[in-house]
Amino acid sequence: MMQKSDACLTFGPLKRRHLPQMAEIERACFSDPWSEQSLADEVDNPLADYYLCEENGLLLGYLGTRKLPGQWEIVNVAVRPRARRRHIASRLMELLLADAAAGDARQIFLEVRESNLPARRLYEAYGFTCLGRRKRYYSDPEEDALIMARITDHVEADSCH
Repeated sequence: MMQKSDACLTFGPLKRRHLPQMAEIERACFSDPWSEQSLADEVDNPLADYYLCEENGLLLGYLGTRKLPGQWEIVNVAVRPRARRRHIASRLMELLLADAAAGDARQIFLEVRESNLPARRLYEAYGFTCLGRRKRYYSDPEEDALIMARITDHVEADSCH
């Protein structure tokens, strides 16, 4: 995994010491946040990689993936509300995509709330297209998830509109 520094922002791999701040960001960003134990299980998962952005020791955001040969999945992206509009999610996505290009990721998948237009725009800006939907995937509030993918292998994508 690449590590990068930019002014006061540091980008690199997430460590267990970040878990309390990660759980804090989860609670601030999501109506159904992952518990600190669930996050710890993810960080310890040998198939998972987490990218972080921090500033002076404060975790500002993270992007989590699960990596199988040829196929990666983005499982969560979160940025502390007060740190938004600093292009942190974009920079995390760029780190992931650089690793994907250097590795074997021919397909990268994710699910996103249908109503989460900022996230959908971010993913579309990085070449993700909508493949379908999962009905009532999210709760609190109940909502469909759009399945999006960035695929370098030839696969036909349908629109989610």
